[in-house]
Amino acid sequence: MREIVLSDKEAVSEIKAIQSYLRKKGLNATESNIVLACIRLAKRLGSDNWSIYLELKTMLGGETK
Repeated sequence: MREIVLSDKEAVSEIKAIQSYLRKKGLNATESNIVLACIRLAKRLGSDNWSIYLELKTMLGGETK
């Protein structure tokens, strides 16, 4: 799996907080592992690809490529 490079300070901060919590529970996880777990959780909770697209579009301020 390719390593994910994050530049958004808020996202990095949230992931670091999750990593810290997981370490306290005895589990080491990479940023990629955490992002993948969040995607899987979102899917399990009912999010579809369109919902993820809309969230990303909102996060990116409407930018699309």
